[in-house]
Amino acid sequence: MKLKNKADKKIEKREVPEYKIKIVSELADKIKKSRTVLIASTRGLPSSQFHEIKKNLRGKAAIRVAKKSAELRAIDSIGKASVDKIKDNIGADIALFFSDLAMPLQTIFMNFPSSCFIILDARTP
Repeated sequence: MKLKNKADKKIEKREVPEYKIKIVSELADKIKKSRTVLIASTRGLPSSQFHEIKKNLRGKAAIRVAKKSAELRAIDSIGKASVDKIKDNIGADIALFFSDLAMPLQTIFMNFPSSCFIILDARTP
């Protein structure tokens, strides 16, 4: 029997793997606890330059790269309107930077002259 449209398809509910739940909860926890969260596009950024940035930020900021869906689910799980605003800036090839420094992370990135590394959004409470 052929289905007439996509709405007639049966959707199978599957168990979410534990590692995915852990990734989302860790991201949400970091977003909640960090003083500053910076979202940056890494599209077109050479890996050598990204590694240099990671090396220079060691001890100053934590860097996480995750799938877009995991990042969006982490933001949704927080449930704060101020954090929900950054969802529009989450896309493919995004790195999240978390810091508790008094100085904003944007000032650190001024030392990296790269047109590939674009700061999309940052929040400092």
